[in-house]
Amino acid sequence: MRGSVALSPPYEAAVTGIGAVSPQGIGAGALAAGIAAGVRGTRIRVEPKGSALPPALARRMDLTSRLAACCALDAAAAAGLGAVAPEDVGVSFGTTYGDLEGVLRFLDRVDAKGPHLAPPADFPNLVVGASAGHLCLAGGWRGPQSSACGPGVAGQQAIAWALDRLADGDAAAMVVVAGDVLSAVREAHPTSDGPPGEGMAALVLEAPGAALSRGAPVLARISVSDFADDGGVPGLDLGDPWGIVPSDGVLRAVVAVLMVSGRVPLAAPDRPPTLVVRPRRPWGATLRVRGA
Repeated sequence: MRGSVALSPPYEAAVTGIGAVSPQGIGAGALAAGIAAGVRGTRIRVEPKGSALPPALARRMDLTSRLAACCALDAAAAAGLGAVAPEDVGVSFGTTYGDLEGVLRFLDRVDAKGPHLAPPADFPNLVVGASAGHLCLAGGWRGPQSSACGPGVAGQQAIAWALDRLADGDAAAMVVVAGDVLSAVREAHPTSDGPPGEGMAALVLEAPGAALSRGAPVLARISVSDFADDGGVPGLDLGDPWGIVPSDGVLRAVVAVLMVSGRVPLAAPDRPPTLVVRPRRPWGATLRVRGA
């Protein structure tokens, strides 16, 4: 039946801002330089201490949320998102583990001292949606928000949901953030894929017409497909320069944006006009990133 249905082309959004925190460094520029130089690692060496994140808000966040907020605020600043009404800006977040270490600490304390001594300030950070809420507070954004949680596909899911919101007119811009942080549990139980790592990245996606009308810098365009056929477009083949980060779909999308925009020099004399970012799992969506 599917072959008899006329399918509309996938919605394509403009990428107007990017941000990243990875073992390659803090910021999209450091990520670009690290990828170009072949820098590899599994741990973020220095946690960003940007002034854009209010200290009072940072104290209430777990590490996952702090890194996500730093990426999101960097990407929003690069996109000039302050010119967009807060109610028109949404948030889409993706992670596999969230604050896994915080969850285990909380449960250990409950087990050892009883639920009446569990720290109430820590409880909100135990749910997957906490980071999306923190991002909305940090940026002052009041549009639609969602959280995706799925091993190997959460980053792609977060991007796909954001594209749906733009296509439906629910938001003028979407801040998409995804990634994972290291924990003692993950380090003690490495998978067969390789050593566990950490990293976080952000994209600002906008309806192309809206981005152009406000003079936003369009770095690239991105769409998503549920089909495995990539039309012969070259795939982004990085290996795992940040170790195994299950929710690295946005990190890979940011690298693809850097490549098609020429910010990461490649061995080939011409930068690729389009790159495909394939999912870690066969049930994940395929991302297509092309030059602006």
